[in-house]
Amino acid sequence: MTDVILAVDGGGTKTDVIVASPTGVAMGRGHSGPVNMHDEGITARDIEKRLRTAIQAAMKQVRTRGRVRIVAAVAGMAGCNSARDERILRAIFRRACPALPRSFLLVNDVMIARRAGSDQPYGLALIAGTGSNGYGINPQGQEAWVSGIGHYASDDGSAYDIGMRVLRAAAQSADGRGEHTLLEPLVIHYYGLNSIREIEWPLHHQGKAVKTEIAKLAPLADHAARKKDRVAREILHAAADAQVCMATTLLRRLNMKNRECSCVCIGGVFSQNTFIWKRFCAQMKRAATSVHCQLFRGKPVDGAVKLAIESMKK
Repeated sequence: MTDVILAVDGGGTKTDVIVASPTGVAMGRGHSGPVNMHDEGITARDIEKRLRTAIQAAMKQVRTRGRVRIVAAVAGMAGCNSARDERILRAIFRRACPALPRSFLLVNDVMIARRAGSDQPYGLALIAGTGSNGYGINPQGQEAWVSGIGHYASDDGSAYDIGMRVLRAAAQSADGRGEHTLLEPLVIHYYGLNSIREIEWPLHHQGKAVKTEIAKLAPLADHAARKKDRVAREILHAAADAQVCMATTLLRRLNMKNRECSCVCIGGVFSQNTFIWKRFCAQMKRAATSVHCQLFRGKPVDGAVKLAIESMKK
């Protein structure tokens, strides 16, 4: 019998799985598609299938002659924000992987992301990818969350948020309600249109209005900003300021504004856009001088591995 731990990072864009030894040495890896239960078009059956695909792929890479036993498991799941979410996801996990131990840790993905980027027992984590999320824990063990409850009520500073602003800026540029911007021709070209007046077809009839598709427009803002487009730069600055607001809100709620700690920043909005990252760091230096902003380019699933190891020691 070979004992292993199972680590899962289930995001709004993709799913990563690691099967590791009890000491954290990776033995197998698996990948599949998005599993955020609140995103449009993703069903419980989709989540179950994608989890099973990634877990089985990782398990098949484990080289052993005997049976494999999962002794600890941690899953960080985008969209796991309430007791109801957790109950539904636990049932899905049981169907996807019946070999899971009786008790396993199921948390929001922002929590494994923080642990992946920092070994400190307290601090902050911000995710800015397709959606946005923020989490913090103080030295007393008190926790707080901001955003992360879907694109209707939150996701400020995310790729989706930027994409929506790009769309509206392009439309306002075209009909004269707003300042002329390079985003207008960029959006027209992106969708293969003749004019903005045709935008309803891809959005309303070709499936381009879902969150993941709107988020794909975010790089257009970066492209236009590099050409010194003022509207595009304002959009990126607004995204950075939204992330600063998330971080400072967490610090205030956890009474950590003057506490030295790290703020682990994860996701393509941070890592792929220098305008946003530079403004975010500059604004944070003014707002909270004791906070060290750390751009994490690794894999959040590594945080699930760390938490699984720690769970065995309790």
